[in-house]
Amino acid sequence: MFSSPELTVSAVFSWLRDAAIIYGILKIVWNSRGIYQGFKDFKTAILSHMKKMEGFAYRAETNHFKHMEEYLYLIAKDRNLITIMPPDAVGANDVEPPENQDV
Repeated sequence: MFSSPELTVSAVFSWLRDAAIIYGILKIVWNSRGIYQGFKDFKTAILSHMKKMEGFAYRAETNHFKHMEEYLYLIAKDRNLITIMPPDAVGANDVEPPENQDV
């Protein structure tokens, strides 16, 4: 059996302690990578959601709001409550679409 006079119990424990410290650092770095990846995916999900909402807002403003405005104008006209401008005077068609129509 090999027995080196330079290899003592305290040296072995020192190596084990150093290995445990290195392992702990690597484990902390690996787990923090998971946290970073979660934030990165969250940011991507938020940006995708905002693109969808911009498309919805553009559709609502250029299509649905115009119809609702015309309908409300007709109701006000029937009840003799005309205090607003006719819907044709409002320039809802001047709204530019958002630049991200791919979503």
